Amino acid sequence: MEALIADRPDMASAIANVLEYMGCTPVIVDRGGDALHAATTRSFSLIVMDLELEGINGSAVCRMLRTIGITTPLIMVTEGQGSRDESRALESGADDFVRKPFEPMVLAARAMSLLRRQGAFAQPSLSIGAFRFDPETRCCIAADGSTQPLTKREASVLELLVQSSGAPVSRRRLLDEVWGGDYGGDPNCVDVYIGYLRRKLGAESILTVRGHGFAAAPAPDRASQRR
Repeated sequence: MEALIADRPDMASAIANVLEYMGCTPVIVDRGGDALHAATTRSFSLIVMDLELEGINGSAVCRMLRTIGITTPLIMVTEGQGSRDESRALESGADDFVRKPFEPMVLAARAMSLLRRQGAFAQPSLSIGAFRFDPETRCCIAADGSTQPLTKREASVLELLVQSSGAPVSRRRLLDEVWGGDYGGDPNCVDVYIGYLRRKLGAESILTVRGHGFAAAPAPDRASQRR
């Protein structure tokens, strides 16, 4: 899943880090003309564009794309706290905006929201405790819409647990499938990553099944039905 980033190099690098964390492959340009060319000659799942690009500005690029029928989800990056830039962004056809300096979690949440709306994430989310886990974006989503991003290895551990539908997964299986069968390091790394996940998702999100390994906690409604 490719994402086009049109911004000056330092800001583009920060945006790229967020999108790579979500599982996107970023394509970076720093001028409006280059952004227009890329967006009209390649297929992207998402565009993140600065409002004030060199050459053709971001609002003009966005307006041109919408005029010729390119509907790729687009987030405009605006300056400051005023409403004028946000109005320009939305009037030009942007789907959403973030203000500089932006919080990575805010950008990730807005990007995921647009991509889910467009159906770009084909794989359904999975439940663990009070969260939904989206393997594509490596994020856990709470009931209030807030997101908790995971590292690649944390997500691999969690995906194995949730796909086991409540059945415990042994340390040995986690080591073999996440770290690889030839892993020769400390097997306690499994417990370390379970600890990372519990800190992010709550201590009750992953159950220890003595003698058998670890299991993902059921969603609250399922848990109440078992009482």
